[in-house]
Amino acid sequence: MTAAAPSSRDDTLAAERWLRRGLRLHRRQQTEQAVAALERALSYDPQLVDAMLWRGILAYQQAELAQAAHWFRQAIGHDPQLAAAHYNLGLTLEQLGQPTAALHCYDATIALQPDHVQAHNNRAILLLELGHAEQALASYDWALALRPEYLEARFNRGVALASLRRWPEAIQAYETVLTLAPAHHGARFALAIAWLTVGDWARGWPQYEARWDYPAVALARLSRQAPEWVGPACAGQHLLVDAEQGFGDTLQFSRFILALRAQGARVTLRAQPTLHRLLANLPVEQVLAPSADVPGCDAQISLMSLPAPLGISTENIPAAEGWLQAPAASVTDWQSWLATHPGPRIGLVWAGNPQHHQDAQRSLDLALLLAALPPGLTYIPLQKQPDSRDVSLMMTTPHLRNLPRALTDFADTAGLCQQLDLLISVDTSVAHLAGALGVPVWLLLAYHADWRWLTDRDDTPWYQQTRLFRQQQAGHWLPVLQQVSAALHARFGTQD
Repeated sequence: MTAAAPSSRDDTLAAERWLRRGLRLHRRQQTEQAVAALERALSYDPQLVDAMLWRGILAYQQAELAQAAHWFRQAIGHDPQLAAAHYNLGLTLEQLGQPTAALHCYDATIALQPDHVQAHNNRAILLLELGHAEQALASYDWALALRPEYLEARFNRGVALASLRRWPEAIQAYETVLTLAPAHHGARFALAIAWLTVGDWARGWPQYEARWDYPAVALARLSRQAPEWVGPACAGQHLLVDAEQGFGDTLQFSRFILALRAQGARVTLRAQPTLHRLLANLPVEQVLAPSADVPGCDAQISLMSLPAPLGISTENIPAAEGWLQAPAASVTDWQSWLATHPGPRIGLVWAGNPQHHQDAQRSLDLALLLAALPPGLTYIPLQKQPDSRDVSLMMTTPHLRNLPRALTDFADTAGLCQQLDLLISVDTSVAHLAGALGVPVWLLLAYHADWRWLTDRDDTPWYQQTRLFRQQQAGHWLPVLQQVSAALHARFGTQD
């Protein structure tokens, strides 16, 4: 006797049983079995929207993003009013690097479910990422109106305020988060950056130690060799000082070795190899690789932790006139080449490290820079690894004097910098190098500049010979370059 085919109602009941089974397995973290159960549910009822939704959620949790997006779209196709499917598709598209499409998904979620607080928060994050900070603030306000205790929205609102340079309000937002959650890593670090930016370094430097709370930063910390130094140094004490973060940070903060020496300490420095030949001129016992073991040290500290125990303020930064010197051989090498290139000689750096998280904001287009430079001066590109488009432009621009060879390390670059009358640079390591050498620098800063350049000033206590040219509107370099052009005319008497 042949069994009867299941009725439509039987299929529906079976699909719902398998869906419930899949959700139970998911709660037990039995993911493979949960996936199989959900797919079995869909085999009974291909239009079971909840199974599609959960199939997408499991795919998302397994980082199978393309598959997750497929299932969320399937669910939306069958039920356009399903807010959860729009929201989860937004999460997935964010991970796929499609912020504009993700923003549309959050808009759809909110239209269907106005009290979806996470959608308001995520929408605001994307608006800020896309450069719409004022709209982001409005979304954060919606989220907080719905859930006043929503700490992430309150913290993220502080980030948006900081991006608008509304520092007192940003500080208040971070402090509120920390009142509610004293261990909030993001707020602790963001508060440090805010205090440093506004010049409140007495509070900013100690708070800056919060950077070590981030796993990625902590993993980059050099190996522990001795107890942490808390100051002050005593005569004969042997301190191990470690570089951290980028080349520019190492160069900028290397000046504090002079302060340690003035207190009588002996210093061993661990730093990036490409800086060794230059930093060997500092008053240190030796300069070693970051991985080196250094037995016999009395204490240890990172370079960027030194300002706190040294009591550094905007009024007492040491060696602002310059403290580094290029090796004599590097100077002589570049003097011979530059003998055929009379001054004024102006170095150019228009882009930073493309791996930097804010490189798109701080770098500018070479063609835009060249258009602002008056003729009659000698311009020398110091850009490391220019892209093919820039190389083509460099080769066809008459008033550029391209280097005869690649720069080998920072000592080599220093030898060239010391022959310049001026360096025009975006915020990158060569600007710090020139400042440390006492070379005049015109530094081009994005609207949301790094904390070290403070606010609303065209000079810096870090480098006496550095002048700051700031964007007054995010992404708008043309007014900055017009100021640079006028300043070049005024300084060097050039003619159009």
